[in-house]
Amino acid sequence: MLGDGWIPRCLTVALALCATPAFAICQSADAPISGRLVQIEARHPTGEPIKGWALLASDVCISMETMDGEIADMEPRIVHLVFADGKQPRNLWKLAEDEVAARGTLMESHTVWHLGEILMFDAEIAID
Repeated sequence: MLGDGWIPRCLTVALALCATPAFAICQSADAPISGRLVQIEARHPTGEPIKGWALLASDVCISMETMDGEIADMEPRIVHLVFADGKQPRNLWKLAEDEVAARGTLMESHTVWHLGEILMFDAEIAID
């Protein structure tokens, strides 16, 4: 027969092999977020067009403050980038579809004008 403790060891190995981002340690809200830079076009419920830059992130978990002041772990797929006045990089469109890293102040999306699960205010972009 197998020695004592083989089931817990097998279970530990199986969990390690199957680990997903949900099991990962989340990064802090001030750490850069990497993803593919895209321009998203949508429509407000009133019919007005909405156009903005976003990161399509994958496998990222961020610990950030919610609108209620609580700390929550978020796994955003879309991060809406909002640049400070005059701070949007020139020719940003040349980076479209490229992998980039962005850093800024994060906030939960809370209106229909927001694209994605979280907003990044005062976004600054660096090429990966």
